[in-house]
Amino acid sequence: MGGIVTGLLNLGSLVSLVILIFSLTFLIETFRYGPVPALFPRLVSGLVILATACLLVGRIRSVVKAGKTETAEAGAETGGARRGGSIAGIAWWSYAAMVGYFLLIPLLGLLWPTLAYTLLIPFMLHYGRWKVVIPVAVGITAALYYPFTYLLRIPMPQVIF
Repeated sequence: MGGIVTGLLNLGSLVSLVILIFSLTFLIETFRYGPVPALFPRLVSGLVILATACLLVGRIRSVVKAGKTETAEAGAETGGARRGGSIAGIAWWSYAAMVGYFLLIPLLGLLWPTLAYTLLIPFMLHYGRWKVVIPVAVGITAALYYPFTYLLRIPMPQVIF
């Protein structure tokens, strides 16, 4: 039992647990609002709860199934070596890409920076299956842009040129 607990105590699991608790708290807070103003916050927090719960369940299943007992440091070292870079370097470049994404949205609108960002991140992580990456990037961009623009009629940032 101690090996399972040790395998679960890594940074990803702890961050997922914190996000899950925050989202549950946020969902509970939305019940103070009316049904219309609380719709989007409830939708977002529900999706975040679902995603983090899936991540945690997947982590628990992999630890139990494989009997992993490696610590977070050992997992980080092997992950960085497989990708061809250090975890810290990948994290900083990912952070820089996210900041660049947020800075480009007011200049270029939401559509093109989102597509570029969703294509850039797998490239930075040395993920080589582009037949998967390109449709997923286009799908994420469409899933973010079109429901807000056409279904909810929320104005998205547009190109200022």
